[in-house]
Amino acid sequence: MTSRPGIDIPDHRGRTGLHLAGRELDRNPDVRIRDVEVTSQGWHVLRRTTFDYRRRDGRWQTQQRETYDRGNGAVVLPYDTERGCVLLTRQFRYPAYVNGHPDGMLIEAAAGLLDADDPHTAIRRESAE
Repeated sequence: MTSRPGIDIPDHRGRTGLHLAGRELDRNPDVRIRDVEVTSQGWHVLRRTTFDYRRRDGRWQTQQRETYDRGNGAVVLPYDTERGCVLLTRQFRYPAYVNGHPDGMLIEAAAGLLDADDPHTAIRRESAE
């Protein structure tokens, strides 16, 4: 059997067990996870999950959803008390551009993925960028 990055061996970001995420969920007695399939694991992870859901009338229904796992992130919104304003940044966002935004440049708060950092370290890193 061929080793599968992110499942059997670490992928390019050091992740393993990507096909297991979501299987352990048991907090809601009206949801039973049947299958989790990793359909893409490029920059982030796309999973297709099949689950049974108990409807209000008591009948069970099998449903399927896709989730795009980007990992946890952090955001900071610096406030300038003297000028009474917040500091924002402009960044190119391809999804906005491909969906009709004139130039894809969006105004947003400084934010980023945690990766292996804690939230405070990630925010310091993102603020410096």
